[in-house]
Amino acid sequence: MERQRQYVGIDLHRRRSVIVRRDDDGSTLSCVRVDNVDLDAFSAEIAAAGEHPEVVLEATYGWVRHERRMTGRGEEPRLRPVAAGR
Repeated sequence: MERQRQYVGIDLHRRRSVIVRRDDDGSTLSCVRVDNVDLDAFSAEIAAAGEHPEVVLEATYGWVRHERRMTGRGEEPRLRPVAAGR
């Protein structure tokens, strides 16, 4: 059976971020809070979404290093301006 594509939403904050994974049906698969200094934990949450997940970052601070790290692993994160959600 083929694994469904997963979507990752990341709400970046200064010290901690919330990472949510969802499937094609919109069901929440996980929702975790990670410390931004723990880049391995951050990466592991994204990797849990499988190969080539769609990743969206919502941030006003500190997103550059995470975006660069994801891009370096071949992921294509999208930056969503905070004001767009209001």
